[in-house]
Amino acid sequence: STLLLSFFKTNLLTFKFVGLENYYNLLGDHSFWQAFYNSLKYLLVVPPLQLSALSIALIVRLLGTSLARLSLVLLYIPVITSVAVSSALFKLAFADYGLINQTLHLRIGWLSDPKLALFTVMLVTFWRGLGYYSVIYYSSLSAIPKELLEAAVLDGASPLSLLFKFVIPMIYPTVTLCVLLSSLSALKVFGEVYLLTEGGPQNATLTLMLYSYQKAFSGLSFGYGAAVSVILALLSSVLSFFLIKLRYKGFLT
Repeated sequence: STLLLSFFKTNLLTFKFVGLENYYNLLGDHSFWQAFYNSLKYLLVVPPLQLSALSIALIVRLLGTSLARLSLVLLYIPVITSVAVSSALFKLAFADYGLINQTLHLRIGWLSDPKLALFTVMLVTFWRGLGYYSVIYYSSLSAIPKELLEAAVLDGASPLSLLFKFVIPMIYPTVTLCVLLSSLSALKVFGEVYLLTEGGPQNATLTLMLYSYQKAFSGLSFGYGAAVSVILALLSSVLSFFLIKLRYKGFLT
């Protein structure tokens, strides 16, 4: 239905078939290309998020103590915290005169500087996703005998070699799943951006999902917004296909 809607110029009260005109207009739309670039840029949060989650899960698995497992439970709290609450906390902390700047005596525009705003929003995604993926990795690591990990450490394996040459090959289906899920979540990010910056400043945090929403529900150009959504769906499909191909070719093992 979204694909069909993208061929119309409509405010949902009147419909005018325009064929590919909405897609043609996207080619010259500077805001669309900025949103497209920002959505791709948002994928930068995926590698540190996955490496951090896997490292935490590995440490908890190696320690095996009740305190370590409790820390994993505490890390999961942001996952069950609504995006509205999370964003409100970060907005208070990273405002120009917020907790971070006041405590450290800084004058950094975490959310008002176009060069920093997108990365600040990424922190919310990182914070909310860390516990989720840590639990998934921990569940997968629990299937690996602890003795094998301890033997690798005793044999002199460094943390990086333990991670990339021993652990990841044994849990590569889980790694592929987590990378795919987090990549798709990064591409379709909406709540954090909308609540923290509404796409500003100067469209520095505008993403495809947010731009589609703005055109459809703020500008009442539902056909145009649908066209943006179709592009986002195609981009997500291409990324999914690429990651799955990497998994079967063994590049993620």
